[in-house]
Amino acid sequence: MAIDKIQSESINLADTFAFTGTVTGAGESNLPYFNVKPSSSDNYADNTVHRVAFGTVVKDTASGFDNSAGNYKYTVPSGQAGQYVLNFGFRINPTNANRIGFNILVNDSSVSQLEADGGGGSTYTALQGSRLVTLAVGDVIHCTFYQNSSVNSTLRTDGTFLCGFKLTATT
Repeated sequence: MAIDKIQSESINLADTFAFTGTVTGAGESNLPYFNVKPSSSDNYADNTVHRVAFGTVVKDTASGFDNSAGNYKYTVPSGQAGQYVLNFGFRINPTNANRIGFNILVNDSSVSQLEADGGGGSTYTALQGSRLVTLAVGDVIHCTFYQNSSVNSTLRTDGTFLCGFKLTATT
């Protein structure tokens, strides 16, 4: 017997149901999300921590990213607290660096850092990572870059990025 119409008072909505058709209106939307990258391959001075200049906003569904000079940060919009997946990475020109570090910070506290050996000056160095973080409304995300090679190093646009999306509103 097929059921044409279900009224909420005739079933227990807390039960689990197996559907064979299409279900709409269920699940998370994964909004907001954003994707940013540097506008140009920027040079960074030796032995200094720099805020990464994400000047190009590829996508930002909630207009939370400030790509103005000196800022380069994402602020969690009103009503958008929850668990976020943050993906980030960098690619640097060949360098003699003993240490290269790319750090993601929330409210100026590190939540993840990628580190690498500079590769002896003959290879590009690239690393990528992701992190699940709990974010509140008004939390600020930005990235820093560090290298110590005795010369300036170039953080490239083709491999340097920060992106994220809200996984769920549940913390």
